[in-house]
Amino acid sequence: MFQFPTPNGLHPMDTINVVASDFQVTTQPFGTDHNQGGMPVIPSPIQSIPPIHFLPSLAQHAIWEAEKNLKVPAALPFASALSTMTLSCQHLINVQRLNGLVGPVTQYNITIGESGERKTATDDAFMKPIKTLEAEADTTYQNQWKNYKHELDLWQSDYKYIKKQLNKNSLSDEEKLQVKKSLNDHVALEPKKPALFRILYSDVTNAALIPLMQENWASAALMSNEADDILNGSAMRSFSKINTLWDGGDITVDRKGEPSTQLRGARLSLSLLLQPTILHKFIAKRGEEAKGSGLLARFNICHPTSTQGTRLIENPNQSWEHMPKFHERVKELLKLSESAGPNSANRITLRFSPEAEQFWINEYNAFENAVNIGAPLAQCKEHAAKAADKIARFAAVFHYFEGKEGDIDLASIRAASAVIRWYENEYIRIFVPPPQLPQEVSDANVLLAWLRCGSQNGTMNGWRYVHKNFIRQHGPNQLREKNRLNLALDSLIKLRAINLFSKGKTTFVDLLPNQQPDINHFQAAQWHFLGKILP
Repeated sequence: MFQFPTPNGLHPMDTINVVASDFQVTTQPFGTDHNQGGMPVIPSPIQSIPPIHFLPSLAQHAIWEAEKNLKVPAALPFASALSTMTLSCQHLINVQRLNGLVGPVTQYNITIGESGERKTATDDAFMKPIKTLEAEADTTYQNQWKNYKHELDLWQSDYKYIKKQLNKNSLSDEEKLQVKKSLNDHVALEPKKPALFRILYSDVTNAALIPLMQENWASAALMSNEADDILNGSAMRSFSKINTLWDGGDITVDRKGEPSTQLRGARLSLSLLLQPTILHKFIAKRGEEAKGSGLLARFNICHPTSTQGTRLIENPNQSWEHMPKFHERVKELLKLSESAGPNSANRITLRFSPEAEQFWINEYNAFENAVNIGAPLAQCKEHAAKAADKIARFAAVFHYFEGKEGDIDLASIRAASAVIRWYENEYIRIFVPPPQLPQEVSDANVLLAWLRCGSQNGTMNGWRYVHKNFIRQHGPNQLREKNRLNLALDSLIKLRAINLFSKGKTTFVDLLPNQQPDINHFQAAQWHFLGKILP
């Protein structure tokens, strides 16, 4: 059973009344809730609008149109558009960072949402040209396969005939050499299996996907709108292979009874929709491993607010004016990918313009500084380590998708940075545990809430001055111990939320320390709490 944090989805520190910057804060282990005995927690979603306006104009209008027509959270079409643009480009381009570091532009995306969020409908809306082209390619492939089988049968018949000739005892040595040469020449003519132009995979294991990419197109996407089998199944059994594919490295392919081969230059993107319970299960089982290996950091993860319950039909006649224009560009790029062949050995390498390069360096340095102790990314260094790489990837995709020529410009890399910065905030909110407050700060928050309960002006039911012993006798149970109460009061004094003053041996708390003293109110408080006026 999930334990969600505060209703607005923010960390408790974001809603606390007492500022804790003057105190040392301790933290919990990754992905756990201190109050639930180590139970993994997925925070509730918040309404966080992604930076749609930074994207290529074709994508912008398609996203807004899908959001309106499908009545889904903006983050869903945002993620679908990013995945679709990446898929349409990843077989065609690489991106070069500094010092000649060339890598892929693939992306791993996770959207957290409950069942019924219309993620399938959203993906279908954006990826329609991919599925259409795959269907057309499959028809062509079936014909190619029939021709291949026919040619293979003929080849095998000839192969058997030549081998039979080689076994004849009547052949002279010279004739045997000639037959062997004919056999070798014939082996070189063995028909090659046709490659299927297939990009999208869903119900497939890691072990099956890699050979499929080797046999068919070496550029693919693992898609799932119910991703339990992928995240908690065999597809994620080996983090190293998934990480290597993200990096653009080579993968060894082992087949029973055959020598090992290498899958080289493969490009894999992931687009997954996970229910909170599924991610909860994954973190509980393999969270530390996934974080330590860098797998989670490779993902762009978000948890948008659901629109379920608000999706009323207002206009039954939906207009899809902009999506077809987006489709046209995707189709154009996919045709280029198909023409490039299964392995696309001649990818274009995009580089930064001088302005874009300086911007990227600044972003890289900013992420590096942000992992220092006390800095914003100190608890998610693994995310910071991949952020600049992700920016470079998206910058290349945006630049190429828009049809720009030359080096990656400043606008494209600014757009990419906005996207990753948004995902960064989501990553921190989801995976960085909220700070565990020192007891005196927590007690101060409880005390201040009790003192101001029932009042709109910061007083206790109209009383500005409160007798300290009254707080010990009637206040929160945990603060009836003298030392603990004093520590809480000291915390509030540091923050100028209250003040203490004594008259003789009697101590009062002033709840409005920033206002001028009020003798009449103080005398009334003495009568109320003590039954007398102090001399």
